[in-house]
Amino acid sequence: MTTHKRGKLLNRIVLRIIFLPLIFAVLMLAAGSVIVKTMFDRQNLKDIATDQLQSFFKRPVQIDSARFSLTGEIRIKGLRVVEPGPRVVNFVTAQYIVATYRLAPLLKRQIVLKSVILVSPRIELFRDTGGAWNFSDIMQAYRDQPGPSKNRLNSIRSAEIRDGEVNLHLPGSDYSFGNVSLNLKDFRPDSDTPFDLAVFFRRDGAGGGLQGRLYSEGVLNMRGFDMNAAELKSLSMTLSVMNKTFTAEGELKNFRRPEM
Repeated sequence: MTTHKRGKLLNRIVLRIIFLPLIFAVLMLAAGSVIVKTMFDRQNLKDIATDQLQSFFKRPVQIDSARFSLTGEIRIKGLRVVEPGPRVVNFVTAQYIVATYRLAPLLKRQIVLKSVILVSPRIELFRDTGGAWNFSDIMQAYRDQPGPSKNRLNSIRSAEIRDGEVNLHLPGSDYSFGNVSLNLKDFRPDSDTPFDLAVFFRRDGAGGGLQGRLYSEGVLNMRGFDMNAAELKSLSMTLSVMNKTFTAEGELKNFRRPEM
């Protein structure tokens, strides 16, 4: 066999080794998407998504629609999570949720997410005079669940907030955080999770107003949503306020009574 022929044969073998598995994978993904879309119409998917969101938030949830995108994602439009009690406010709203999912559980009519992106969410956080937050029941439900390691939150590997707004209501003062961009990478509720956060903030209170920008990155560990044990490590912050810039590095422990 000539050198030229050997070269052509080698090229054919290499192409088959590289491209045949790739083609097979694409065909399997396409087949999976067709099966999923056949099993779920839009109303059916909307009902399942609403039910599972209510199970997570422990609150009434409304969504405008839910559908599968052409890229194999679930797109939920118009999320509204109603805050219970006397407050006439939504706990969380979002224009969209874009999520990737695990195919095998979905074939069993269960949504198990791999990644979540909240697009333009608005989140209202309240802390009462006793120090309790309005999301404490969500974290308590996670801790109380038998076998928390099997919680669906543990299946999420990345989470992101894009162009969000967070309003923090404390006794005597309110803080507003706009243009919130938050990334959680390799997320686990009970392990180290790298993060980066950028926000514009505004404080409204009896003593006057204050506004500025904050960028922070580090490692977050929620310790299974135990606020007393949760911590930030390898923390780096840059704060710009009143035409001045401040930087800080360190650790933050105990989210209930923060210690630097």
